[in-house]
Amino acid sequence: MIIKDTHPHVGKMRSNIKEFLKPTRYKLIIPVFVALVLLISLITNLILLPRMGEGVCNAFNSMQEYDAKREFFLIEMTSANPNTSKIISEFKEMDIINNQILESLNVFPENVNLLKYGNIYYLDWLIYQVDSFYPGPCDFAPLFYTHTGAIMSTGISGPNCRYYMTEEHYECILSFLMYRGSPKDMMYILHSTFPLFTPPSLPRLLLHISLILLVIYLLMCVLFYLPKRFKSISNFVPKAVVLFIMGLFLSSLLFLVIIYEKSIDPLIPGIQEIQNYEYHVMYCKDTKTLNSTEIQMRGINATDYNEPILICNNPSCREICENISQERELRTLIHIHGQKPSCICGFET
Repeated sequence: MIIKDTHPHVGKMRSNIKEFLKPTRYKLIIPVFVALVLLISLITNLILLPRMGEGVCNAFNSMQEYDAKREFFLIEMTSANPNTSKIISEFKEMDIINNQILESLNVFPENVNLLKYGNIYYLDWLIYQVDSFYPGPCDFAPLFYTHTGAIMSTGISGPNCRYYMTEEHYECILSFLMYRGSPKDMMYILHSTFPLFTPPSLPRLLLHISLILLVIYLLMCVLFYLPKRFKSISNFVPKAVVLFIMGLFLSSLLFLVIIYEKSIDPLIPGIQEIQNYEYHVMYCKDTKTLNSTEIQMRGINATDYNEPILICNNPSCREICENISQERELRTLIHIHGQKPSCICGFET
């Protein structure tokens, strides 16, 4: 037995609801646009943020190796009779490691524009007003601080953000920051600024993206339904006007994105050029003997060394190196003391 609606308004209400929710190409313009933005953002974060985290970790490992080489270099430099061959060898190895550090850290400036233009999260007030629980990326805060030293607003990541980098990279970045800064200050910054590691969940991401798109679609439905509902204004709100409003919205969105990004561009470091150097050992004819005070000031370990410690004098090492520079930039200048004093001159190639 089929029960028909006895109240005339029930059928009309159902008809109005169908008309209200009926998808049209005009209603779908902004939801489809937002869906593409969210999809691009998701793909961008999944690809670039792990790559940036890996770059920081590689730089951190290279920095530790660099410091170990530097320690050996300082020990050799403070000996009573330094070996110039060993010092130059250490310098060349330190240069290679330094270039590795620059290459690793360049991952940030090389990809930061893709990260910016591929993300809507910089306009946190837009996406989080629609869905305050959206799991945006937490990665911006530690990555931005690592490369610029500036603390980025937590609002950019959202109150329920997730890390798109791996946990290994997350722990490595925290170690990197602790390694470079004061432990006391860094502990405060880490605990007060960077959320604990929580990876994103694909079902949760899809759920929140669906929720955002649903809210936007319902707003579009309201925008197109009201002119039909109120016949007195229906003639004054044609589809062209509605499309104009949507175009104005998209233009305003783009304008706000550009303005915000321009405000943080000065903080982002440029790409560091990889440079190579060559070293020359220049022996001097005129020398002077260091007295006990000069030996102590230079930190020379001469406790068990009874020979006089000599150093180049008249001309000085700077004058010697500048004479052979041939308009090249003098990058390194080292006074080698000992029985055969010399100067190490390092130039960019």
